[in-house]
Amino acid sequence: MKTAFIAFTTMLLILTGFSLVSAGDWEKSFDLDLTATQSSYSDSWTGGEAGSFTWVGNANGTFNKQLKDWFLWKNSVKFSFGQTLTQVKDENGEKSWTKPVKSSDKIDLESIGLFTTHGFVEPFTALRFESQFVDATNLTGKDYIDPMLITFSA
Repeated sequence: MKTAFIAFTTMLLILTGFSLVSAGDWEKSFDLDLTATQSSYSDSWTGGEAGSFTWVGNANGTFNKQLKDWFLWKNSVKFSFGQTLTQVKDENGEKSWTKPVKSSDKIDLESIGLFTTHGFVEPFTALRFESQFVDATNLTGKDYIDPMLITFSA
């Protein structure tokens, strides 16, 4: 998680702080949200009903800049991470909560360079990085930012 925070902060500083060409200001938009839901059943219920607690944090942003009359640089960041805990009964009927299980996990960074020719065709170049904060297939939980998918298009 520490590595993800460092990578996120670095990306944000690069996108918003550095401008090699002074052709106007960045158009910036950034949203953060945290959502939590909880459900519970009373002891009068019979059967396998279980309570749950789920939380998800999201961060979405766009950063655009017209660097030259003919070149627009568009960037987007999307982060999401969440976990679910489930309530279980033991053989004595006592309720307890399970360890958190990952329910949402996404890293999606995209950068597009658009050549604004205002013609029939507008060429572009794009780079996209997609990953997860934690690889849930590794039972030790030590794989961070894995798997990675990097796509380049033009």
